[in-house]
Order: sequence, then structure tokens, then C-alpha cells
Amino acid sequence: TLMPNQAAWHAQMSDICTRLGMHDAARNALAAAVRLAPATTEHRYTLARLLAAQGHTAEAKAEMEQALLQSPDQGAWHYELGQLYQQLGEESSGLEQYIVAVGYSPDVADHWQALALVQQRCGLPEAARETLERGLMQFGDYAPMHLAIGTLFERQSAHELAAWHYQIATECDAQSAERSA
Repeated sequence: TLMPNQAAWHAQMSDICTRLGMHDAARNALAAAVRLAPATTEHRYTLARLLAAQGHTAEAKAEMEQALLQSPDQGAWHYELGQLYQQLGEESSGLEQYIVAVGYSPDVADHWQALALVQQRCGLPEAARETLERGLMQFGDYAPMHLAIGTLFERQSAHELAAWHYQIATECDAQSAERSA
């Protein structure tokens, strides 16, 4: 019965150590929280993020995979795992994770953007275009997606379409800057 409380204590200590810049102590405290309460996926997820932030990408990937085995419906976690796979040069695995992320969290534009970019890098320009077009239909004029699809059209020598999307991206950025002012 004390184990979950001890795990929570270790997780809190990890947070304090992180704020103090004591990175090894933070990692060790979170690892202890995971050992004490292995069913608490939040500790494992937090450990994965901490490992990633500290540059331990392969370890972070392993922890994130374990967290997702316990909580597979976390779209943001799949997105982050996709990023880890890409950092490790595993583009096709990243692609799979971004597809799952979009499935669980279709309302997050960054997931669509990441999916399209990795589709493009995997040699799937038509799939990337379709993903971006679907994303634009869902999110409206979202500058990063217009830039991405403009780049895609430019690579396909469709310069007029590329220019059109670049223009919309510029207008979106200008409108955003006006709202911020």
C-alpha cells in the first residue's frame, strides 16, 4: 500500500531535481517511481520525456513503447514516439506512429503536419499531399501546412500551385501578427 505513495514521492523529487538542474538525480528518481508503481503509465511517460530531453533517445523510445503498451490510446504519446523513431533514423516506424497519432488525436494540426513530412521523406509525395489537403480542410488556413504543401508542389515542378500556397501562408502569418499586436 505504501508503494504508490512512494512512487508519487519519487516523481515529485524528480520534478524538483529537474528544476534544480540535477538531471541524473531526476532520472534516477523517476526510474524508481516506475519500479515502485509499474502500472502508473504517467511515470513511465514522464521518464521517457525526461530521457529524450537529456538526449537518451534509444532509452526514451523503449520507455515510451512500454507506456503505450499500457495506454495505447494516447495520440500525443504516439506523436512523441514518432519523433523518437525519426531521431533514431527509423522513418517507417515514425510514419506508423504518426498515423496512429492522427487516428487518436485528429484535432491536433502538428500530428497531421508531422505525418505529411515523414510521408514525403519516405517517398510518398501523393500521400503527403493528401494528408496536407485533408489537414487544410480540417484546420483551414494553417500557415505551416500551406508551406509544406507549397514545398511539395515546388519539388513536383508545380510552381503556380507552390506560389499560391506560399502566398496563403504569408497572408496567414500577417493576419496572425496583426491579431497579436
